[in-house]
Amino acid sequence: MFKKIFAGTALLLACCMAHASLIEYNGYSRDSSSNIVIGGGLEWLMWDVTKGMSINAALIHYASNGWELASNDQMTALFNAFEFGRSDWYSVEDVTLFSYVPWTPSETSRHSLFIQMFGMTFTTTCSSSIQVGCYISSDPYIRSSAIYGSDTDSNGLFKLASVNDDALRRYWGWSGNFELEQYHHEALLYNDYVTLSSTVAGHGIALVRQINSSPTTPLPVSVPTSLSLITLGLIGLAYRRRITRTYNA
Repeated sequence: MFKKIFAGTALLLACCMAHASLIEYNGYSRDSSSNIVIGGGLEWLMWDVTKGMSINAALIHYASNGWELASNDQMTALFNAFEFGRSDWYSVEDVTLFSYVPWTPSETSRHSLFIQMFGMTFTTTCSSSIQVGCYISSDPYIRSSAIYGSDTDSNGLFKLASVNDDALRRYWGWSGNFELEQYHHEALLYNDYVTLSSTVAGHGIALVRQINSSPTTPLPVSVPTSLSLITLGLIGLAYRRRITRTYNA
């Protein structure tokens, strides 16, 4: 009996661990089973969770659990951790900062890793069978974008952050043949132009909170913890059955 139980538990452990992984880069990480990124002393809610919301709507929904809008300085620190081709991201209300990195065949860039970590908020590929003038499915255009800001100039406007992975765009060339255009990696911190009630297509809201700032909201139970509870339960059940059988005998 015990051999069967332990064999089953081992199989369950292997299956669950295969589905859980850690996405991490330079002090920021997210368990694939969670929608919270941890880094820089903060928890960041994945941007795709609030996709299509306004700042007001997101705060109404999440502020009670300790979430607040990411500030200019917090977003700057995040971008400087990933760099995206530059190491001098800084916080200014009415200035747009950007960085372009050439296309590469690899899909392991820090841009791609960032999108995996914070969630994809927009993508586009070819929708027609001809596949002209759009991004091909093997290397589509993907983006992770969010509204954030501090409104330090008190004009009621907030900023946008965006990270785009590189892509291949198919078009009809001058030679009369299909050609592929390489679209670069891109990271931008836009100037402030979004209001509290505005929604921006393909964008979420960058929400942060201090780590463990909301004890009333339990963090996702880790796979090892869950399996420990399952294992103890199975062992207890087997022990009880063994006692019962001994007593009956």
